Amino acid sequence: MHAMAERDDGTVAPLSIHISQPDYEESRGYFCTIRCSFVRKKPFMVFGWDENQARELSYKFIRDVVLDRVRRVVDASGREIAFDEDAPSDIY
Repeated sequence: MHAMAERDDGTVAPLSIHISQPDYEESRGYFCTIRCSFVRKKPFMVFGWDENQARELSYKFIRDVVLDRVRRVVDASGREIAFDEDAPSDIY
């Protein structure tokens, strides 16, 4: 997702979120990697019991972190983007 984030102080910053497809490592289990430089330069890794849980937890984590830091998220036309409660099926 590429958008703009409007902070509480009125400043606007680019917002790009990328959640990888679930991956698996024998020592760690299932996980997704989240890239969102608006929040942190280093990628996040979110783990789950299976692929579906890793995807859902990744989406909910970054949604909550972003929405906690901004007033609203808008597209290039200035229309507000609403985050669904559950991860969309086309999340990748």
